[in-house]
Amino acid sequence: MNTRPRLAALPKGQRGQALVFVSVTMIVVLLAMLVMYSVGQLTTQRMKLQNTADAVAYSVSLTQARDLNFSAYMNRAMVANQVAVAQIVSMTGWARNFNDTYNGSFSSIARTLANFSALSALWTVPANIYQSIGSGLKNVFDSVGPIMVKVLDVIIDALHFSSLGYHYGMAVTIPQTIDGVLKANDPNASLSTLGYVGAGVGVVQHLLFAKSYDPTTNKDGDRRFANVTDASSDLFYKNRTLPLTFWPTPMLIDPIRLFTPGVGPLVMFNFHSGGSVLRTDSGKELKAWGSADASGTFVIFCITISILGIPIPIPFPLPPLPAGSGGAAAGDFNSSSVLMTGSTLGHRNAENTGVDSAAAVDFGGAYLNPYTAIPYFIQVGKGPGTNMDSRAGLRSYLDIKGNATNSTSNQANNNSSNNNQNVKAPAFFIEVERASNSVATTSSPTFRIGGGGGGQLDLEDSAVGGKLKAMAKGEAYFSRPTGLFARGDGKTEYGSLYSPYWQAHLAPNSLLEQAASMLGANVLP
Repeated sequence: MNTRPRLAALPKGQRGQALVFVSVTMIVVLLAMLVMYSVGQLTTQRMKLQNTADAVAYSVSLTQARDLNFSAYMNRAMVANQVAVAQIVSMTGWARNFNDTYNGSFSSIARTLANFSALSALWTVPANIYQSIGSGLKNVFDSVGPIMVKVLDVIIDALHFSSLGYHYGMAVTIPQTIDGVLKANDPNASLSTLGYVGAGVGVVQHLLFAKSYDPTTNKDGDRRFANVTDASSDLFYKNRTLPLTFWPTPMLIDPIRLFTPGVGPLVMFNFHSGGSVLRTDSGKELKAWGSADASGTFVIFCITISILGIPIPIPFPLPPLPAGSGGAAAGDFNSSSVLMTGSTLGHRNAENTGVDSAAAVDFGGAYLNPYTAIPYFIQVGKGPGTNMDSRAGLRSYLDIKGNATNSTSNQANNNSSNNNQNVKAPAFFIEVERASNSVATTSSPTFRIGGGGGGQLDLEDSAVGGKLKAMAKGEAYFSRPTGLFARGDGKTEYGSLYSPYWQAHLAPNSLLEQAASMLGANVLP
């Protein structure tokens, strides 16, 4: 007899329900996981693409800032060498004047007057020393000076062409920078069509941002480089007319003459005037460095007579006596015209103010001083001597377009026209893209769940045009850090190619750029 217990029958209508539920749930969970995976992959790659775009935009603007700073360094070097040329011309003219004063045709007049004094050694001893020194100085500067000027002018040319080559070389450097940064950050990314257009426009704008100015034509009203050069020169170049400064002179003071009957000098010394200018000559602007120095002898003569045994001195100044002169010049000039008065350099009066205001007078006012006017015009008649370098003078240089003009009207309109207030260079708009199927999502060829490429588990990424895109913008800007390199005058310094304070940063994209990117995603290939 079968005593095994009988199993209870399953409830009617509930067979196989758990298996269906589990299967459906597993499919939903799997689809959710695949969606999360695809979204995560696309989001990660989108962020990486944005970082790549930012890196490209920043690197390009940094390259731009380096170019502007390089031009600034080249301009500063050109100014320094121009100042050196001016100093050599000045020292050559000064040495020639020094030699002519103690070795020239007028030196015998001073010696003759000094010999009337019992203390004539006060004049003749130092005059003999200066005579030897003057001859040596003149020979040195006559021999070495022209060579040094020619070498400096070659260096100035090299600096200018280096600046030009580096600037226009940006047309090649910027594409190379873009390609290098793209490969380093995302080998699968490239510029979009709009990105190529933006980069190309940026390169053109950058090349046009800086302009080559030729100060020898004055067609652009240029004076900026001349102003900087003149302001960088010291007082020896600008004005050597200061009492006993830059000029050793014998000093004869004879108090004996006041008490002893006779005739002779009471006071006697040489007065010196001189200076240098950068002037216009031969119809070309700022192409001639000219130096003129002149010296005259100041004498108070004294006739002492004795009346009843009492000496009665009668001092009286002699008319201005010429002592010597000297000149030098380098550049494109005609004969003695480079030493004539009436310089056309309007920047001197504008730039030299305050303690340096005396430098606004050409040649230290040697033609105005009664003691040096005669020897000055004698030197004008003789001319400045052999041209130290016919190629001397200011050269072309790069500066920000619109920065060179220095007229009063333009300065008055600074607030409205933004002239001379450049603080930002042209921005670079960058857009990069990457094919969406290069990202490992469920719809990419590299993902093979459900057959891939149209399988049952494929989920389309819905990327417009099948591409991921990201845009960015970078720009170079000028900012002088006041905490480290504050200006002595406390003024705000605007962007120029004289100070190397150009930096780079990212800038927000405008609504127009965003709209162009959205439109391009639907229209451009």
